[in-house]
Amino acid sequence: MRIKLKNLPRRNKPHSKSLARKSEIKRSWGPVPGIRPDGKLSKDLTHMNESILPSIRTPRVTILKVDHWDIRKGDVVQVIDPSHKDVGKKGVVLLVLRPSHSLVVKDINVLERPVRVFEEPMPKLITTEHPIHAVRVALVDPKTGLPTTVEYKYLEDGTKVRVSTRSGEIIPAPPRPKKEVPPEARLPGPRDTPLEVVVQKTYKDDGLVSLLKQLNLDTSMLEQVPDTIKKYQKNQ
Repeated sequence: MRIKLKNLPRRNKPHSKSLARKSEIKRSWGPVPGIRPDGKLSKDLTHMNESILPSIRTPRVTILKVDHWDIRKGDVVQVIDPSHKDVGKKGVVLLVLRPSHSLVVKDINVLERPVRVFEEPMPKLITTEHPIHAVRVALVDPKTGLPTTVEYKYLEDGTKVRVSTRSGEIIPAPPRPKKEVPPEARLPGPRDTPLEVVVQKTYKDDGLVSLLKQLNLDTSMLEQVPDTIKKYQKNQ
């Protein structure tokens, strides 16, 4: 027995893209879709979520995968793909996008993209570095200046290093930038325990100091508690 369903009236739902273009719609979470007018260029990025390009903020998973990541942020690489327009150029890696197996390299794969601003009737053109797949670039040998592959070896102290297969030279790891803590974060907050309470002597000296001295241990921290409070008050 076949049951025929009646034609129900369709609801006219607005398209999601048309909603995303309107400036009055506010997103509560998640990355902003499309090109972000208030985003930053690739040279000025501190995090991938600040980028003006959606290919950097939300990289798509690609078919060509990289098994071993030999390239890190801050390395010098060279384009080795002969079909790329920037073949032979060298640059410093700005970002490593592992979901899409691509890199953002300084002054490589620079393209123009139109950005639509809500207040202006015509879009403006931006020029910035776009992601390039990691297969198209290779590390530069620090001795010969030519592209090379790497292998891993261990030093006498057990440190794991990258060694160039072209010249046998060690490719040093780029230094990691230190995160600058703003001075506001160093100040005690409403939920922080005051220093006077932290360094307050709350134990009874029932032979603890004498026992530590018999064991030839340092007891200066137990005796310099008032000096620590005075130094903290002077810095304030």
